[in-house]
Amino acid sequence: MIHSKPVVSALIILCMLMVSSVSFSTPYIPYETLLNTYQGQEQQEGPNRFPAFELDEFDYDFEYNQIISWLPQLQVTDPGINYGGMREGEQDLEIIQTDNTQEALRDWARYGLITGDIEVYHDNIDAAWQYIMNHPAYDEEGGGNPNYYRVHNCGWGLVATMEYTRTYGDSTYLWYGDSCATYLDTYRLPMSGGPGDVNSLSAGYGAGTLYLYGRWRDNQQWMNAAQEIAIDVRTWLEADINRVHSFETWAMSGGTAMWGVVTALYLDDPEAGAEWIPPFSAQMDTYSGPGTWNNSWTVWYGHAWRVINEILGDDESYENLMSVADFLLEQDEVDNDGGIPATENQYYNDQSWTSAYIIWYNLEYLLDQDSLDVIVEDVIYPTNQYPVARDHPYNIQVCVSNGGMFPLDDVLVEAIIGEFSSNATITLGTAQTDTVLLAPAWIPETAGETIATIVASHPGDNDPTNDTLSVTFDIAPSGHISGIVYDERDDSPIQALLQLYYLDHEDEPILYEMTTGVIGDFDVFAAEGLYRLEVHPERPPFTSHIYDSLEIVADENYDLDLALHPAQVLVVSEVPHETYDPYYMNSLELLGVDTYLWRTAEMGFPDTILYEAEAVIWVTGDHDGAILNPRNWNFFNIYLSHQGRILLTGQNIFDRLGDISLLRTRFGVTHGELDIYATHVRGDFESPLFSNDSLLLLGSGGAGNQNDIDEIIPFEDGVPILNYNSTGAVAAVMCENTDEMCKTVFCGFGVEGINSEQEPAFLRRSEFLRRVLVWFDVLDDSTGISDDFNPTLPDEFSVSTWPNPFNPSMNFVVSLPDASELSVTLYDVLGREVEQWNPGRLQAGSYTFSWDGSGMASGVYFLKTRTITGSALNKVILLR
Repeated sequence: MIHSKPVVSALIILCMLMVSSVSFSTPYIPYETLLNTYQGQEQQEGPNRFPAFELDEFDYDFEYNQIISWLPQLQVTDPGINYGGMREGEQDLEIIQTDNTQEALRDWARYGLITGDIEVYHDNIDAAWQYIMNHPAYDEEGGGNPNYYRVHNCGWGLVATMEYTRTYGDSTYLWYGDSCATYLDTYRLPMSGGPGDVNSLSAGYGAGTLYLYGRWRDNQQWMNAAQEIAIDVRTWLEADINRVHSFETWAMSGGTAMWGVVTALYLDDPEAGAEWIPPFSAQMDTYSGPGTWNNSWTVWYGHAWRVINEILGDDESYENLMSVADFLLEQDEVDNDGGIPATENQYYNDQSWTSAYIIWYNLEYLLDQDSLDVIVEDVIYPTNQYPVARDHPYNIQVCVSNGGMFPLDDVLVEAIIGEFSSNATITLGTAQTDTVLLAPAWIPETAGETIATIVASHPGDNDPTNDTLSVTFDIAPSGHISGIVYDERDDSPIQALLQLYYLDHEDEPILYEMTTGVIGDFDVFAAEGLYRLEVHPERPPFTSHIYDSLEIVADENYDLDLALHPAQVLVVSEVPHETYDPYYMNSLELLGVDTYLWRTAEMGFPDTILYEAEAVIWVTGDHDGAILNPRNWNFFNIYLSHQGRILLTGQNIFDRLGDISLLRTRFGVTHGELDIYATHVRGDFESPLFSNDSLLLLGSGGAGNQNDIDEIIPFEDGVPILNYNSTGAVAAVMCENTDEMCKTVFCGFGVEGINSEQEPAFLRRSEFLRRVLVWFDVLDDSTGISDDFNPTLPDEFSVSTWPNPFNPSMNFVVSLPDASELSVTLYDVLGREVEQWNPGRLQAGSYTFSWDGSGMASGVYFLKTRTITGSALNKVILLR
């Protein structure tokens, strides 16, 4: 339902203008600071012009849609005073600002008018209005009037109100637009002309927007005011023609002033414009030159070239506009997420405002709104980078895009290889990119080179230049591999993912990937060469196995039956985040122990999975939820009654147990004084495991979380093995039931807190676990530390992913050389957020995360990882 609001009287509006701002927003720079620290360049003899560009290099319809769909990820969705506001940029999330919010709102509303789809961004627009009502443009920072920043913001308030009302036919916010117009009419900016003086530029923008708004509202007073302001700006430009190309300060440039003058004075008087414009346009930039926020200066030149072309209709101004657009779009080529940075090449800090600028200033004018365009982007599978195997069936997968402004039904995608063909018919939404699976499968029959032609067609497609792609494949002779994967204990089949890595190429790509059938069987033709086979069982607690140096010879048959055994140790983590997992997994890898990690937050209680393992390490960390309820304890009892072994470790365990008798019966402990503080643990005088050893709980390389540990009182069969050095209280107890032949160790602290391999005076975490596992009869006492494992910290920040391509899940490892805040976001090809990981501050080390893409569309995704000191972007491909 559309609601209207009565027009606010002039007196109320003027009272509103005097309200002090409550907005915590915007990179506002005080006027005096701008004058003293001029951001612009030195005066130039003439304009900066780009080197010759290949014009129309980009599909502007596609780029427009990609950018506009990227903007919502920077909108605040958390309830509160900033709800609906737009964050400044990817690295400036704490800056929420009104001008950025109005810019995005304006573009989203205009999108609805262009495409007819007024619903896709409706919720974003409603949220943006909520923020603007809390932080109106005329209440922004700076104080005092006239104020360049409030003028700038009110200009955006005008175009946001205008586009919203035109698109939705909703007059609810007309009063707000009228208030912004009243401000611009009332508070005029002086033009001093000194270096860094942003007033002249902001006045130009205010004049242009006020004229457009007044014309739309049929308000002659505002149109006259806009022209009066524009005449002052024109006089300022005429006083020094160099200002049109060398006056760049804050987020504006001479192009801002030029746009405002031409819009307000000549848009409705093109004959006068044709006389005045040429001497100034001959001097105007298409590129500002380098500097902080230089992309925002450049985009303003594009805005000026746009309005000049509206009046003159000449090729030069249109080509200059395209040059500006192409340069700015190239700024997105590195991460291809849709966002445009404010400063050249700072793609890791894309900004919402420059991204919104380019939509209105450049791209909307370049759209081919009648375009219907299907684009063949690439052949995803099989890739022609590596040989394809004769006799192996390939389900060809092709990446196609909709480069137009409207959805396309019945798009035919076809692959033609000699006399063979396969195809699929799909629907592509606006600017959608999709990976298409063609049928039937292609089975290469003859070794040698062959050409595949991929064609995408639609009856209305009016750009045939990008509909066809030819790819040359090298077909290699192949060998045949078949076998089964099974449990060596009872010969039962195991379903698993098998991956063959091609070692004859430096990239070591996965050439073949298959899932075993219900009876554990697999069958594949592989190109001749050397491979590494990785087997990833789907059944816990079986872990992945690697078989190196598998040589495939042409025309040979290989029977490969793979017998697997459950992991020796099951690590069960009740911690809701993954921060502490590496402290256990790395130490156990150091010991050469086959280990399966079970996370209860995602996988639930392991139930009968417990019975599969030789030993269980149960980690509670500093989790504050209930840990061992009676149902879970029943599984513990059954497991321990069959010669089970459990190490139970964590902080505050006693606080979260409803029945302490659960620990008495199996772990031989009760509790004493709780929540003590200690940094050192030493072996009990008569400890059978650690009599002469000390452990450092807050040492280098430990988790650093040991601030709420427990004192333990042994009960009956419980034997103290560790004491807190500061109090002598018992820190850990071992317990053995000789009748049932079960063994347990209970720690009142988290093992993750023990120092790593870097404190030679103290017992290492890996050695602590080794001794426990030796007592558990999992390891032989002669087991040592693996020489192949390097426990040193990473030398540099890095992110690696595997497998890639993947189906349906992938893993990625983040290596941190120093402690850092970490956040990771997965985006689709249009820049929409798919998944996010925010583990917070992590210590130096390597951390493994995973993502299950079940239910997601095949295609390209981008993993963006951010730390305090830098960021990384990884391209990953989901293949069905």
